[in-house]
Amino acid sequence: MMIGRLSSGQSLKVKLKKMRKKLILPMAWMLMLCTSAVAQGNLGKPALDLDTRYVSWEKVVDRNIVLSHNGKYCVYRIDGGTQGTSKAIVQGTAEQWEVTIEGGEEYKVSDDDKFVYLLTGKRLCIFEVATRRKSYLENIVSFHVGKVVGKNGLICLQAGNKMLVGVPGDLRAVTGVERYYYTDNNRHLLYSMGDKCFVVDLEKNVPVQLKSITNIDTYCEYGDRIVFSYADDEGRNRLGFYNGGSEVIPLVDQQKLFPLGNVKFTGSRFQFSRDGERVFFFYDTADTAKHVEANPSDAKVYASLTYAETQDPDQLKIATVELKTGKIIPLCSNFVMEGFSSKVVSDSLLLFYKRKYNNRLPWWDEKANEHNISLISLKNGVSHQIANVNLGLVCRFSPDGKYVIYYDRGKRSYMSYSINDHRTVNLSALVAYPTFEEAWSNADAPSDGYGIQGFTGSDEILLADRYDIWKVKLNGTKVGTALTGGEGRRKKISLRIVNFDREQTGMFRPDQTMLLSALDENTKDQGFYKCQLKDVPSLIKLTMGPDFLLSGDSYRQSFVGPIPSAFSIGPIKAKKDNAYLILKSEKNASPNLFFTRDFKAFRRLTSVYPERRYSWFNSSLLNYTVNGKPSKAIVYKPENFDPNLKYPVIFYYYEHISDFKNQFLFPDLSGGPLAIPYFVSNGYIVCVPDIQYKIGYPGKSALACILGAASELKKLDCVDSTRLGLQGHSFGGYETNYVISHSNQFKAAVSAAGVSDLIAKTYGFNNANGTFHTEQGQGRIGVPLWENPALYIQNSPIYAADSIRTPVLIQVGSLDSSVPSTQGRELFSVLKRLGRQAWLIDYPRAGHILTNESSNDYTVRIKQFFDHYLKDKPLPKWMSLGISGQEGLQLEAKEINKQNK
Repeated sequence: MMIGRLSSGQSLKVKLKKMRKKLILPMAWMLMLCTSAVAQGNLGKPALDLDTRYVSWEKVVDRNIVLSHNGKYCVYRIDGGTQGTSKAIVQGTAEQWEVTIEGGEEYKVSDDDKFVYLLTGKRLCIFEVATRRKSYLENIVSFHVGKVVGKNGLICLQAGNKMLVGVPGDLRAVTGVERYYYTDNNRHLLYSMGDKCFVVDLEKNVPVQLKSITNIDTYCEYGDRIVFSYADDEGRNRLGFYNGGSEVIPLVDQQKLFPLGNVKFTGSRFQFSRDGERVFFFYDTADTAKHVEANPSDAKVYASLTYAETQDPDQLKIATVELKTGKIIPLCSNFVMEGFSSKVVSDSLLLFYKRKYNNRLPWWDEKANEHNISLISLKNGVSHQIANVNLGLVCRFSPDGKYVIYYDRGKRSYMSYSINDHRTVNLSALVAYPTFEEAWSNADAPSDGYGIQGFTGSDEILLADRYDIWKVKLNGTKVGTALTGGEGRRKKISLRIVNFDREQTGMFRPDQTMLLSALDENTKDQGFYKCQLKDVPSLIKLTMGPDFLLSGDSYRQSFVGPIPSAFSIGPIKAKKDNAYLILKSEKNASPNLFFTRDFKAFRRLTSVYPERRYSWFNSSLLNYTVNGKPSKAIVYKPENFDPNLKYPVIFYYYEHISDFKNQFLFPDLSGGPLAIPYFVSNGYIVCVPDIQYKIGYPGKSALACILGAASELKKLDCVDSTRLGLQGHSFGGYETNYVISHSNQFKAAVSAAGVSDLIAKTYGFNNANGTFHTEQGQGRIGVPLWENPALYIQNSPIYAADSIRTPVLIQVGSLDSSVPSTQGRELFSVLKRLGRQAWLIDYPRAGHILTNESSNDYTVRIKQFFDHYLKDKPLPKWMSLGISGQEGLQLEAKEINKQNK
């Protein structure tokens, strides 16, 4: 790490002379203790420190929460932090009982709900639910749960190459097993012993040796059929087909692929078609180029108008082999395949989509964004093109296979294509409001949609606009019907269907009642509604409140902010009962597990609240106007907030974040974004305003929204209007640079990985995506440089650097591939030349986001920086002398004594 610093108002030489007379104490840790003591206030709780998140911060782990099939119990895990104890808990949902198993890193429930299997290290706990008894198997490497001879059984591998197969209490040992595969449909077990391979039909539990097969690499299955890859005696990759007995039918090998050209078969990726009659597999172009060592004197040549239209040599291709005949048909041999559907419709056609030209084309070339959507005959490989569009996130068959559904980003519309009559319909045109992300501020750029909510019957699709859900005929014969009756838009509540379909087909019954998740845009409350899929609109509220239930990304397709979601799962439904689990964060509190049957009444299952040991935060909404338009900001205040005191304020910003107002924020370090809980706990108010952008003026837009929030916040008696700070990262770092070059209202600013010169950032030689980001992406300039060079200059903070009077801390990472570190270095150099107060922290091994020691170091430094300017705390040596390393974190004793008087 390197630190650069320049001070104004006093020469560095004079200041160094005075510094020699001062005593230096190792005060970084003492500062944290002093700050903690002050922040305790009348609640007597300590403030968060930098070790808090590492020591014993408990949380309910959102991964692998299991609800039994009958809904009577659940299994979950509580992580105890690096020095705490992690444990798995089996708990009744309606009855009050629970059993704790220390560790429990992996667990599974038997299909009959009688047993729970929990693996800790190499010790497998077998928990019998009815009796609450536990038994153990030692030295277990891996395990699977499924049917064995019609019973709910167990398959596991012990250290020493021993496999156990059977039911608890009656496990048969098979020795010499090196590895095994348990098929996903619970029908077969594959395992190898030396140079022999066996398959077990688990309904009979009788092993059969596979002839001529000495190893198995990967596999896929369909009913009784299994296809797997293996290497022959000469090390060549092969694909084999097993359909009972001991024989394996060779399907694909290098020799059979010769007719397709000079290719190679890796055997690593393949899958069945959905009807089980074919197998799709991938193969590579063989690399026949002669490799010649580069001469150091060879020059690299670039041509501005030449782009290779040939496929990259390592690009995967796809083909299909028919199981009955062994016939191989190439499906994508000339283009870059991006995806395909394994579903085969009645006329044996396959849908897949591909990019017509390779990724070397620049984004402004229309051909670069073209995707060729085609139907391919599996009989002869003949292609029928459906569309050539800028494809969005959706391209699929309708559930009955009669239509192809795709999203055209250019038209910002969902489209349907009828396979029978070859007719294309713009489905979005049948909806009264936009089905694309209308909150995205670049009106001219292609954008993605709000997402398909599902299908009803064979000819209806469910689409979402910003607030409501619409039922639309796939053939386009009638205008769409709002299932939610337009209530979402009237009340500004975003509604989305909660899909419990494990296979994610999205097919619902026409008379089905649907559960909807809800986000109130005005209050940021969340909850649930229900509606019927009938044509008559019906919407019934179940519950709404200041809780955080789902990530804000569930309501918007575009990225809404860098605040990470506290959890990433929605409600979980029991397979055989209307019983549900939900991970819910009551306003700003840790996420905990709740059980419900109606989404009105919730039974608490966990009470994990480690934040109650510390001075935490409360959040509220700040409403104000910007250029006559309503805007919002989140205001985070300390839990021990005293309205009679004056608090310094740090403004943090990135796009649109107010949807996260009720979200719990895990205590974390500042890896770029501001560690909000840490700073609020230590006596700051943090304000997070939404930014409303005008195309061509991203900097001015951010300035207006931040100043608008500051103006409104200053009206509060608890705000010290003379002690306002700024912190932004990435695009927020750019906005920090712009604000301080156009306003002197802020006493200190921190800019992390921020752009300072739009021209250099946009057209930098090694920045391939810079032009798109600036013109049509987040940069929102809207035009290339030569059409309006004044816009680029006006929006570049470096050209207004002479107006900067705010002390600024600039952070860069030398390995940052998103924002070149030269952007921060150049701004620092200009400020140095101008004699302004500026500091540069350069982490040589860091990228766009800081991790580990770098994020810890950076958090300490921005805390010291803000403490000095916003709280009159002592100046650390790294700010006064530009000293790197831990020594630079020390504070001056004279400054401390001055403050304590």
